Amino acid sequence: MSSDSPTITALKSSVVRLCADGLLFYAVMGTPKSSHYLRIFAVMNFELEKKWRETLQVASKHFGETLDMQALLFLIGLQELNKGYVDLTKDQKLEVMHIAICTLLEPYGYYEYQGRDKDGWPHFTNVEKLPMLNEKEQEELMKEAIIDYFEQTSLDKHREYNG
Repeated sequence: MSSDSPTITALKSSVVRLCADGLLFYAVMGTPKSSHYLRIFAVMNFELEKKWRETLQVASKHFGETLDMQALLFLIGLQELNKGYVDLTKDQKLEVMHIAICTLLEPYGYYEYQGRDKDGWPHFTNVEKLPMLNEKEQEELMKEAIIDYFEQTSLDKHREYNG
């Protein structure tokens, strides 16, 4: 939790903005057929979005083209496959994406690395059922996991370089 105290800003007589712990809430107050009514209608984790944009920007600059989440998942999968340049079938490309997802969710306790098969492909076991998440929550989980992955691999490379 952030030590910053929440800030509340009245935008209009019936709309309030509350910012606390990196989250932004908008609330509408009114009386739709009841004496008191409050509805929170937008929430955004600005810190996560800021880090996500920075991660996309750095990766895009490194590869010389604009990347999105799918591209980053594919690149992470290729990195974890660690086979260098190889021609991949459509099914193998999907498997590469699956490697990325398992790798990203392993630190969260959802997957466990089992080792590599005779062809050098990594295998994982699902050890904890993923929670029921809506599309936005799934996207946020993957963004957080990708950011963590790049932060960790950068730290590992820094340690390797500096001994």
